Amino acid sequence: MWLGVSLSLLEDPDNSFLAYEKAIQLDPSNPLYRLNFAITLNMYDVNDRAREHLKAYFDLMSPSSSDKKFKESDVDMVENAVTLRQILCI
Repeated sequence: MWLGVSLSLLEDPDNSFLAYEKAIQLDPSNPLYRLNFAITLNMYDVNDRAREHLKAYFDLMSPSSSDKKFKESDVDMVENAVTLRQILCI
């Protein structure tokens, strides 16, 4: 995921997207990967995919999700997700 963040800051969206996809492939239950990927996709106006990953983030964070390791998440992460949800009109 950090490679994806770094590549997006270096304005290399194609490789950034590949890095995020690999991170998600390696750990599909990590909501932080989904949220950061959605933020990056939104930065590059790839909003359909951003919505998809943001929805996956909220699914992973839902009370009914079986994976509880991220339930007590960082306040900034939740605020970023809510702000992006408003931007993407989800």
